[in-house]
Amino acid sequence: MELSSQDTYPISHDRHHAEEIRDAYHGTGSHTRRRAWCLQEKLMSTRVLPFISDVIVFRCRTTRSRHHYYRKSLTDPEIPDVSFHLQRSFKHDSYYMAQINVAWARVVRDYSRRSLSYAEDKLVACAGVAELFARALGLQAEYLAGLWRDSLLFDLCWYRDPDTNTCSMRDPHAPSWSWASQGNAVRFNCCLLSIEGHTLLSEVVECATTLEDHLLPFGRVTAGHLILRTPLLGPYDPDHLRSISRVFLDEHDKGDIQMNESTSMWIVPLLYRHELHCVWVVQCLVVRSYAEQSDTPLVGSASDRTRIYQRAGFCEFGGSQKGGHRKFFALLVRLLPSPAARDFAACRTIDLLLDSLKNGVDVYWNFPHVLIKLV
Repeated sequence: MELSSQDTYPISHDRHHAEEIRDAYHGTGSHTRRRAWCLQEKLMSTRVLPFISDVIVFRCRTTRSRHHYYRKSLTDPEIPDVSFHLQRSFKHDSYYMAQINVAWARVVRDYSRRSLSYAEDKLVACAGVAELFARALGLQAEYLAGLWRDSLLFDLCWYRDPDTNTCSMRDPHAPSWSWASQGNAVRFNCCLLSIEGHTLLSEVVECATTLEDHLLPFGRVTAGHLILRTPLLGPYDPDHLRSISRVFLDEHDKGDIQMNESTSMWIVPLLYRHELHCVWVVQCLVVRSYAEQSDTPLVGSASDRTRIYQRAGFCEFGGSQKGGHRKFFALLVRLLPSPAARDFAACRTIDLLLDSLKNGVDVYWNFPHVLIKLV
């Protein structure tokens, strides 16, 4: 039998094997589907020939046929073709970068569902895939414990997948803002991964990770920090936070005292987007105060004494929530310095803010901002 390099052919005897074929790609029936190390072997190999039960599936990097009722899942993670066919004349436009962001989000989603034998391999087991994405993103791409500097505010918008109960190992050395710090499956809202149409609500002042081996930029990290200039909304208790937003709290070690449910939480706005049909979406981090506060000034551009926080979750206002965006801006108005200003803002400023952000006017940055450090 001669196989074309242009297609992928699921091989089976009859249509009754369709379910087994689907499991080979997406289901839980295959051990290779559950192991973290197997994902990059699948994505980086020129051709793969998985054997499951009495079914053989042939897979390559290019197009896929739908023989024997197999249908490719739209969320099947793929490495962008440009990773393998780099062209010097290729322009990294916004559409292309959005496709890269979506592809990486799908890889992370699949990878986070898989199991590892050793927690310190959390970033190592996908290092090969990350290196290929770095080639696709260009020479200036900088990898930060599973996130990319050029799209950092977007990459911070991961959250614990409420629909998946699989449990993996968490990297104990990864910073809390990295998905590698989680022992649960994570996901992104892929519709929000394009820079086009967004207003950035925070500014990245500084971000760095400490590599275990500086010769392995996609390997293990021993520490990391992120400094943001942002409004800091709160504090709120967890129940209050759930009542005003759609919230996904991260999972942390039970013994981590500063991460218990009674700890107050703050909201850190990241992104604002106006969708069609008058849908407004504000994406935010949820943070908690870090137990080991230090009065030592930070080095570099953020030399002010800055409070230290850890990521505690993710929340959003708007979307399908009626008036959800107004709840967010009502919280923002509370940052105004005087009661009179807040009373006036309750009637006027919220609407002005919405119109301003929609039209690209930078009124938002007139509100008080602080520097916070996430570890």
